[in-house]
Amino acid sequence: MSDALDALRRVNFDWVRTLDSIWLDAEPTGAPNEARVPGLVADLHAQGAGPRPRGRVLIGEAGIGKTHLVGQIRREVWASGGWFVLLDVLGLTDFWRSAALSYLTALMQPMPDGRRQSDAVLAGIARRFRVEAQVEQAFNTPNIDARRIVDLLVRALMHVDTGRALKHQDVFRALCLLRAQDLATVGLAHAWLQGYEADPVARTALGFTTPPPSPIELVRGMAWIMGLSGPTLIAVDQIDGVVDASRLSAEDDFDSGPGLAEMLAAGLMELHEGGGRGMTLITCLPESWQRLEARGLKSALDRFDPPVLLEGLNRPAAAAALIRGRLAPAYAEAGFAPPFPTWPFDEAAIAAAAAGAVRPRTLLMRCDAVRRACLADGAVTLCRDLTGQAPERREPVAPPFDLDAARREADLAGILDDEEAGLGELLRAAFDLYALEDDPHDAIDVVSKGEPEQRLPPLHGRLTFLHRDENDRERHVCYRALLQTHPIAFQARLRAALTASGISTKIPGRELLLVRRGPVPPGAKTNALVDRFLAAGGRLIDPSDDDLRTFVALRALRDRAVRDGEIDRLAGWMRETLPVRATGFFRTIGLSGDATADISGERPPSRGRAPVRTGRAHRQGLAHPAGQAVDLAVAHRPVLRRMPWSTGSSPPAAG
Repeated sequence: MSDALDALRRVNFDWVRTLDSIWLDAEPTGAPNEARVPGLVADLHAQGAGPRPRGRVLIGEAGIGKTHLVGQIRREVWASGGWFVLLDVLGLTDFWRSAALSYLTALMQPMPDGRRQSDAVLAGIARRFRVEAQVEQAFNTPNIDARRIVDLLVRALMHVDTGRALKHQDVFRALCLLRAQDLATVGLAHAWLQGYEADPVARTALGFTTPPPSPIELVRGMAWIMGLSGPTLIAVDQIDGVVDASRLSAEDDFDSGPGLAEMLAAGLMELHEGGGRGMTLITCLPESWQRLEARGLKSALDRFDPPVLLEGLNRPAAAAALIRGRLAPAYAEAGFAPPFPTWPFDEAAIAAAAAGAVRPRTLLMRCDAVRRACLADGAVTLCRDLTGQAPERREPVAPPFDLDAARREADLAGILDDEEAGLGELLRAAFDLYALEDDPHDAIDVVSKGEPEQRLPPLHGRLTFLHRDENDRERHVCYRALLQTHPIAFQARLRAALTASGISTKIPGRELLLVRRGPVPPGAKTNALVDRFLAAGGRLIDPSDDDLRTFVALRALRDRAVRDGEIDRLAGWMRETLPVRATGFFRTIGLSGDATADISGERPPSRGRAPVRTGRAHRQGLAHPAGQAVDLAVAHRPVLRRMPWSTGSSPPAAG
C-alpha cells in the first residue's frame, strides 16, 4: 500500500454527530453558523439580577450541523467561565428525572484542564468566598471528609442566602462525595443525586441530613449551586425524536394524557422559571418547532425568542475547512505530507459544492464515497466533482479472516467478573462490530456508541437507527451489563438505565437490554423494580459462553486489523459473512435481519425475572410472527455510519 493510500485509509469522514460528541472539542470551520456563537455566549453572561433571559432556538434541516454547533457553543461557554448542561431527552418519560440525570452527567464531564465540571464548580464557589485553599486541602486529604468541605461552603453561603444554603447543603455533600475513593460512597452519592434512596443507614453515616428530595428539587439545587460561580447554558439538542415519537404515539391511540411534546414543553417552561442563573438553547428541525407550535404550547414557547434558521456551507473556505479538519489528523498520524491541505479534493470541486450551500452531512458522505473508491482501486486519484452522485463503490477483495482460530484462542477469564471493564466493554465492542457489518445507505444511518466514560455509567451504550428520509426518525436499542448481586447496587444501576433509555409502552423506538448471568438479586424492592422494567418492554438477556467467545474473537480480529491497517478489508469480510448477526445473542434481541423493523412481535416469551439465555439454538433463523424464517443472506440491512477505532483522533466536526 502506498503512503498516500495508507494516509487516506486512516481518514474518518463520519457524518453522524451523536449527543455525546458535543463534549468533544472540534476546531471551528468558519461555517456561517459559527458566527452566532460569540453573541450567544455574550448574552449568557449579560444576565442581570432580573428574570432569566428568553431562551434561544436554532432550527435547520437534517445534516446542517446543529449538533456540531452546540459543541462549539459548549467549548466557548467553558472558555468564558460559564457552565454547560446537555439536557438529554432521547429517553424522555419523566422530564425532571431525565433532567436530574442530565445535570449529574454534565457535572461529571472532564473539562480541558482535566478537572470534572463539578470540581470546577465547587472550586469557583470556594474562590468566590475566599476559602479555596481550605477546600482544596480537604479535597486532597486521603479519605476525603465531605463534611469539612460542606461546612466551609455552607457557612460562607449563609451570608448570601441562608434559606437555600440550608436547603441544598446535601446537594453540596453529594457532589463532594463523588470525589471519594470508596466506590460504595460514590454509588450512594450518585444515586442520591438522581433522587433514589440507596441505604438510609449509610446515608446518615456520611452526614446527609435528609433522604433525597424529588428530582425537580435536585435540579433546582444543582442549578443554584452552579449559578453561584457562573451562568449555565442548558442545551436541548435532538428533540426531533421526542416530537416525532409524540406524534406517533398519538396516531397509535395510546392512553390519553399529555404526550411527550407537552411534557417537554412544560418541563422547559418550569426549568426557565426555576433554572437559576443561565439560559436555555434549543436546536431542532424546522418541522419539529412547527409541530410544537401547532400543539398549542404557546405559553411555553413564549419563553423563547423567535427561531433562527441555520445556513448550509455556502462559503468555499468553510467547506474546505471541514474537509481539511478530517484529513489533517489522519495525515499527521501517517506521517504523510499531501500536495495541498485538502488533497485529494480539488479546490474547484469544493467551491462548486459550496456554491450550492451543501449540507455538512452531504459533503462528508460524498468525501467518504471518494475515499472508499480510491481504496477499492488501490490508488488515490484527484477528485474534481463533489456536487453530483458519489462514485460507485467497488469493494476490495477481502482476505480471509480465521474466526474459528480466533475463537479457539478467545479467553473469557474475567469477562463475567467485572461489569465495566469486562462484560460492559465486550458489549460495546459487539455492538460496534454489529454496525461494522452494515454498508453505507442513502436513507438510514446506524450508529453504535458507548456512553460517556463514567465510574457508574447509566448505560454501556446504545445502537441508534436514524431514518433521514422520515424526519430523522430514530430507534434506540440501549444496553447495560449488570452483574451486581447486591440489591442496592443493582437497583441504583437499573434505575439509572431506565431513566437514560426512556423505555415505555407509550414510546415507540426505545428498547433496553439488561445483560447478566443468572437471576436478579432477591428482595421485594428489587422484584418490583424488575417488574417495572419488564412491563415497560425491557429484556433480561443471559449471553451464552459461545456468543461471548465469538465477541472476544471478533474484537481481537478487529484490533489486529486496526494495527495492520486492514480495517476496511475486515469490514468487507464482515459484510459478506455477518458473524455478529449469526450469534444467538443478536438473534434473540431481534437484530439479526432488518434491524430497522418493529420487532415487538418477535420477542421470545417472557420467562419472568430470569434472563433469556442465548446460544446455538437460535442460529437457524429468526422466527417472525407469520412463522417465516429470515434468510440473512438476502435480508435488507441498515448501514454503518461510524467506525470509532479507524483513527487515533475523534472527528472534529459533522452534522
